[in-house]
Amino acid sequence: MSPARRPATARRILFHAETFAPGSAAEELARWFCARGHEVEAVAAAGTRAGESAAWWSTEEHHGIRITRCPRRRAALEGGLGASLQHLSFALSSAPVLLRRARRFRPSLLAAIDPAAVLLPALLLAARRAGAQSWVHVNEAGSLDSAWLRRMNHVSLAALGAERLLAEAGIGEAQRLALPPWVDSRALFPLARSPLRDNLGLAPDAIVALYAGSLEERQGVERMIAAARLLPANGAVVLVLAGRGACWPMVAAATHGLPLRLLPWPRAANLNALLGLADIHLLPAGLATPDPLFPAKLPALLASGRPVLAAGAVPAELAETVLPMAANGEGLAGAIVALAAQPQDRRRRGAAARRAAQDYHDRERVFRRLERALGLQAAPAIGAAAS
Repeated sequence: MSPARRPATARRILFHAETFAPGSAAEELARWFCARGHEVEAVAAAGTRAGESAAWWSTEEHHGIRITRCPRRRAALEGGLGASLQHLSFALSSAPVLLRRARRFRPSLLAAIDPAAVLLPALLLAARRAGAQSWVHVNEAGSLDSAWLRRMNHVSLAALGAERLLAEAGIGEAQRLALPPWVDSRALFPLARSPLRDNLGLAPDAIVALYAGSLEERQGVERMIAAARLLPANGAVVLVLAGRGACWPMVAAATHGLPLRLLPWPRAANLNALLGLADIHLLPAGLATPDPLFPAKLPALLASGRPVLAAGAVPAELAETVLPMAANGEGLAGAIVALAAQPQDRRRRGAAARRAAQDYHDRERVFRRLERALGLQAAPAIGAAAS
């Protein structure tokens, strides 16, 4: 859309994100703002998609968004020195591009999505040269420790208790944008019966307690195996773990002779079928433990219309949907069996979970709230059509 024909209420937004690919928060936000009538560009890393080279600069356009991709040195493993060098290499290759696009595109807002701290100085400099506002969005509170964030115009966090976490990180009240984690409640919805039940050969009346996400020690995998050993052996209650991670071999070995099944992590198109397999969802590591494989896990579980068992404290606003349980195998098994024996309570809590997903975590509601907080306004025709 040319500047002359651009609606007067639309804005120009330049995204800076190392990961800009399907399923990433950066692409999701950029595509939504673009659909709302804003002009959007992105500066991102090359090599974030399967089979894509990470070795050179390139420009492409997808969904009406111009994307300039910059090379980086890929890390062999997550974390550590290799990851730091990867972030640094992208910061060095993308900074001149970001400054050039900020000067030519003249955005009103520069946005960094889940950035490494080393990327933030270039964002601030580009925003100042363009006379634009700066905005950083993070999905995990652990990313709030950079002093550079306190110099941004807006810092948003999508998490339970986001307002408190932003304040504890020293983000000023005028800068804070506290958001709930979001979910597309039209893509994830309650199923009467998942096709995966037949694939697993479950009895028609079997109760499925499902854990979906990273199969790592900190997610409570050993506690779930211990709980499976205490469940009825007749298959009336079955524990299903779906995901990938270092604990996969341990879980696979434990499935023999136990009411325990193991599934691979599904494609995005099959996630609803997986979540619909559950009668009960499990969060044995608690609500606050992040899951890199399954970001925004809680709202996705709620959208499926099933009750949740979680270790640790449960906020008052989730008391109708999430039941607390002890953080050990015995407590987990007892909580599963108790809830399995209460079909009316499961249905009531499942309905409350779906309402919470639609009323509080729905992506459209959260993004419109974010749009207003950032001082943006959708083009009138598009905004009216989306209402």
